[in-house]
Amino acid sequence: MDAIFVFSISNNLSGHVLAEHFLRFCSSEVEIGGINEKQVPILRTQFGLATKVDSIFDKAQYDGTLGLAFSQYNGTQGYPFIMNAVTRGNFAKPVFTVYLDREVGKRKIGGLITYGGVDSYNCRPVFKYENVSSDYFYQFKIDEISLGQYKHRGQYKVELTFSKIMKGPPAIVAELAKAAGAQPTGDGITYSIDCNAEFQSLEIIAGSTKYKIDPDLLIMKVNFSSHRTY
Repeated sequence: MDAIFVFSISNNLSGHVLAEHFLRFCSSEVEIGGINEKQVPILRTQFGLATKVDSIFDKAQYDGTLGLAFSQYNGTQGYPFIMNAVTRGNFAKPVFTVYLDREVGKRKIGGLITYGGVDSYNCRPVFKYENVSSDYFYQFKIDEISLGQYKHRGQYKVELTFSKIMKGPPAIVAELAKAAGAQPTGDGITYSIDCNAEFQSLEIIAGSTKYKIDPDLLIMKVNFSSHRTY
């Protein structure tokens, strides 16, 4: 079985998470854009319409989800929204950028999606693109991951999903956390670390390219009444 690192909703649309079931698959115009901004219409977009949504939407500031799958295996049995927009020329470039705010709960806006380009305000410049290794996920292969004195070689698959956390094989994650000085929280999943902790960058090698993720991007503050982060 392949070990997978999840740089964490999956890019497939599922009616079992936020809705009991779909009434039917629909095709309509979908508009994208920021609040109080001019919207960009995406014609004949196919999506799933739910008959009953989960209670998670009762107090949410949104009333649904729009999948960002790129393949036909997106769950809608139709042409993916993201590819429909690219094919129709709605995007300046066939790319989109997802920025997620690391300070959970502090701001009303949790992030920003830039369609048709790279978010140069919140994100650093892109210097390399990797080929996807799956028809189902935004996934690519890596050959090595390291932090400080800990280094692990071996080919793994990395799935890019749109969540604020990073998950991986427990044994490797435990060593990475140890190298950073983080402590287990007791839930068997997350690790706690001081907000001002200093440690080396996380390094990932894919092919001939080495990627670095600096410490400030690996710390997410979740409790504003203390100085502990995850």
